[in-house]
Amino acid sequence: MQTKTKLLALCCTAALLCTVVAIQLHKGSGCAPADEDTDACGIAYSDIVSFIVQGYKSHWDGISPDEMGLSYVYGYESELCGFCQQDIDGDGVPELLIGDDFVEGDYALYDIFTFDVMSGNPVHLFSGGERDSFVINGRGVIIETGSNSAEDSFTRFYEVKDSALNEIDCAADDLMTLEFDHFLRYVAPGCFVAMEGDELLGQLLRTFDDSYEIEAQDVAVCPKDGISIEYWSAWDGKGVVFLKNPGSAPVHSDADAGCEVIGEILYDEGYCPESYPCLGYKPGWFKVEFCGSEGFVSESLCTWDFADRF
Repeated sequence: MQTKTKLLALCCTAALLCTVVAIQLHKGSGCAPADEDTDACGIAYSDIVSFIVQGYKSHWDGISPDEMGLSYVYGYESELCGFCQQDIDGDGVPELLIGDDFVEGDYALYDIFTFDVMSGNPVHLFSGGERDSFVINGRGVIIETGSNSAEDSFTRFYEVKDSALNEIDCAADDLMTLEFDHFLRYVAPGCFVAMEGDELLGQLLRTFDDSYEIEAQDVAVCPKDGISIEYWSAWDGKGVVFLKNPGSAPVHSDADAGCEVIGEILYDEGYCPESYPCLGYKPGWFKVEFCGSEGFVSESLCTWDFADRF
């Protein structure tokens, strides 16, 4: 029985024209001390993640995942695709895990990298596909499942040792998969909106031959004449952010829980939530304007919309 992964990001509402976040894996922001090996590891991994980000942003125009030996599945531009860093072999240096999250938290990993401290380089352990993917159990055992045909399927077990993937024997009852604390998507929340000049009319719902169905507080059908369609996202600093539930959330000086708390945003019980202008997005974090200042709030506590509709 598989456990659920915990996601710190929301799906983009338009999968084919999603806006892709710029990933920063490097923890050396000055907000909290970083281990030297882990810090170097994050910098090395950032090149890999940045390449995938570039592919998503350009719709893989002129580049291909196999240029870095990555799985072909990223070419499908799945909005479920993301990454996490997890120390699966217990050596104090995290591995980079890239894959998809599915219904009810099930996941599949298509690429796994470890970091060779001696050489200072990432080591590509595995690249899979739709019929060949990995999960990880609570003891750090990597479980590969795949099939060559409907009648030819397999399960293999591995461990990471000395920066290499080594096949091992494993009991069949050891298939409980690891629950990740962080699994960050490559896409930022966003949607298509209808504009009349500089005026925001609402979110685009449907397109007809000569009109648009648009929703703001109500749903209306408007003639196409004079209306333009734009894509707005948190990544572009569009829209607003507000708390999901009544209470408060800390605002940090940067996109890291270890950074200084410089204020809080509020949602009073019995009232509509306060909305705050969105200024940008990093994986798991919204950059917001509040009380004349700027800071970052956790996406696990907040949500994004194209406008304040309360």
